[in-house]
Order: sequence, then structure tokens, then C-alpha cells
Amino acid sequence: MVSRASASQSQKKASRAKAGSTKQEVPYLRHVFVALIGLTMGIITPPLMSIFHQDLEETLLGTVVSSCRRLNIFSTQSKIIPTTPVATTRNNDLEETNRTRGVRSKFVECNKENLGSFLHKEEANPGVHIFCFTDQNMMVYKDSLTPSPKTLLNVLSWRTVLNEIIYGELMVTPHTKSNTQPFAFFSTNGEKIVDELDFGEDSIPLLMQHGMVLLFQGGNWIWPGVHIGFKRQVDVLSGYTLSPHTDHTSSLEIETISMKPLVLSVKNFISEKECDHIQKIAEPDMEYSSVSLMDKDKGRPASDFRTSQSAFLVAEDDIMHALEERTASLTRIPKNHQEYTQVLRYGHSEKYSAHLDWFDPELYQQDAQTQSLIDYGKRNRLATVFWYLSDVEEGGHTVFPRFNGAPQPYNFDDCTKGLKVKPEKGKVIIFYSMLPNGQGDPLSLHGACPVEKGIKWAANKWIWNAKMSFVS
Repeated sequence: MVSRASASQSQKKASRAKAGSTKQEVPYLRHVFVALIGLTMGIITPPLMSIFHQDLEETLLGTVVSSCRRLNIFSTQSKIIPTTPVATTRNNDLEETNRTRGVRSKFVECNKENLGSFLHKEEANPGVHIFCFTDQNMMVYKDSLTPSPKTLLNVLSWRTVLNEIIYGELMVTPHTKSNTQPFAFFSTNGEKIVDELDFGEDSIPLLMQHGMVLLFQGGNWIWPGVHIGFKRQVDVLSGYTLSPHTDHTSSLEIETISMKPLVLSVKNFISEKECDHIQKIAEPDMEYSSVSLMDKDKGRPASDFRTSQSAFLVAEDDIMHALEERTASLTRIPKNHQEYTQVLRYGHSEKYSAHLDWFDPELYQQDAQTQSLIDYGKRNRLATVFWYLSDVEEGGHTVFPRFNGAPQPYNFDDCTKGLKVKPEKGKVIIFYSMLPNGQGDPLSLHGACPVEKGIKWAANKWIWNAKMSFVS
């Protein structure tokens, strides 16, 4: 297998049971009055009632909610209700993470329409588990599959959820016993809510405030592909500000163009002015590219695999800073997980043989620098956001030879098979080197087909599954 580009080039991250207490009768109008006042002031929500004292909960949770429903306070139709997120132990980190992503906490009902944006009907999405919290129940869709979820009544104990559901039924291995990052819960908009390190007494009420949440075993948000052709609209920070306290946002469409490997396409991500600016500031530093060689390839020249020119850019102007912010917002992964921007130029017949962007520890056992960089597999490149900075008259496609689970190719320069993505100025693709369960994806093998006519300008952002030291 061909070696991948060097990271060092970028300047070497027992459910609390509801034991049978007898319900106390409370006058109907009294509960309606309590609910109306509490809900109007934002003090009480149905999920928060579950953290009250057990006796109070038994009288309020059933009677008040059912009374309110009779008065049509809660609609049975799909409704997104804004809520205020509750702080967790590491609230400063989470606030900064979610600020860069440009997301807000919302209550999302687990109805057919909302679930349709995340469930996989045919094949599992390994490592993405959907949790649905209703008034008194918790439902879990293991690996995002459609079959009927398990329902647990009155799940309140965080220890039960952690030990019996997450570590038990979902078979998530504790991060201390695996080579992955701590698991994390996210809202449906990619807001990190709580992770394995902070999962505790306040976690269940916090998750209940969001209604529908997603657990990622690998600890990082990955946009679910759902199916080829699936499209979703997402709000993304532009990276520029309208005023000192107002960030500019825009709505972009993410389209799934491959499920295996997961490849997403986003048009009009970069403006023509920004594309031209990147080319201009990178051109003086362009040099023929190097690669990080696997053990079996030591001693071979980089040109055996890669004939393009490249340069790494440290963000030093408003445009480059804005693009780093925008990339973080699009992926819902913090900016400090990014490497520096790598700019690429391919002339006539220049190419990059098929390779992987993530580092398999087994293939770099003799490379102490790479082993240290990836913490022997605990850290790795999670995703690549590939920016197309120019149109190309002919050739220059990005090829994924193992599209749809195809076998390993014999010829790593073969551009006749697999998924081919045509360069289109301003478009980006996101392809994930790791699965949501935190394991590397061998199907993410990709290459750059030779340019047949014209010049191809592109750039990429490698994004890791942990905080790194490149971008702050």
C-alpha cells in the first residue's frame, strides 16, 4: 500500500428503579396551574420533572403532563423547542467547542421525520447509537438501525445507563481499555453535550433536555450519511463577523455521495476570491511533495507515489483564519483538531497514487516519530476536508477505488474504477478516515488522478480525533 502524506510536514490530538410507591391524588386544576406557570417561565420541562424527589415526581410527572396535554400545551406534532444547555464539569471546553461549531441546543422530538435524518435502514452505522428520551421512557437505536428500539421505563440512574446500556448492551469499551477516545453524546446538530470523562449524576437530566441525542463511540461528531443522495441543510459560521458580537452564518447543503467510505460533498463552501487568495499566497512556497513512508517503503523516492507540488500555510490573515473557523463549524469538530492548511498544485500528468490519510500503527512500527505523533494509535487523522480551488479542463479527479466496499486494488494508479469526484472551484468534500466507533477505515483509500488538461489547485485540512498542537 502506498504511504500517505507526512504530518510532520505541517510542523511536527441499576437504573434508579421506580419502586412501587402509591400515587397520591392531586387536584387536576392545581397541577394545570403549576405546569402553566412553570412551563411559561421556563422553570419546568417534562424531562426536568424526572430529577425531582421521587414522591413529587410520581404526582407531577404523570398527572401534570397528561393534564397539560389535555389542554394541548404539548403538541404531538414535530416541534423543535429551544432550550438552554446545562453546564457540565468541563463547561468552558464545551462552550468553546460549540462556539466554533456555531450550534445551539434544541429539544428535538424522536418522531419519524427527525429520526429519518439519522437512521440507517439497511446497514449499521457502527458506533453511532441514537438515544430518544420521552417523558418517562428511553429508547435506543443501536448502530442507528431502524428495527424497534428497546424501551426502558423511568430510566434515571446514570450508573445503569453507563454500565448496563453503554458498556453492556451497546458493547462500548471504556476508553481506558481501548485505543479510542472517550465516547461522547451530541445533539442532533453536532453540539457536544457530555463525554465519558464527565458522565455522571447530572448527565441523564442534561440529555433529556435535548430529547434525541447521538452517542459516538469514537468521541467525535461524524455527519451520518444515511444513504447516497441524502441531503441536509446545516448552519455554518462563515468565519467573518458582522459586528464585534455577531458571527455571520450561512446555510449549506451537505450531500452524501458515498456511504462506504463515507464521502460528503458541499458546494459553494469557498468563494472565488478566497480560492484565488490561497493560490496567490501559497505559490512562492510550492515545492514537490514528500510522503511519510511505511516500513515496507523505506528508501523509495516520494515521486514513486506523488508528483504534485505542495506548501503548508499557517493562518496569518483574515481569510485563512475564517476558513479554519468555517471548516470547524462545518465538521462540528474543534479548530484545534486541525493541521495547517496544505495547498496542492497538479500540472499536466501529475498525480498521487491511492493512499490512506490515517496512520495504521502496525505499518509504522519502525517509525518512532509517527508512533509518538499518533500516541501508538490513540490519536489519528479522523477526517479530510478537501478544498477544490480551481476547475480542471480534463482529469484531476479524486478517486476512491474501494467505493461500495470494493476489494483492495492491485494497481494503486488505476483511475478507471471506483468513485471519481470532479474538481469544481469552491466545492469541498469531506471524507472520513475513521469510523464512528473510533477504528480506522481501510475503505477510505483515495488518490488524485493525473491532470490531462489544465492545472489543478486544491487544498486540504486534515482533522484529528483529538486536540493537536498545530492550530489554536
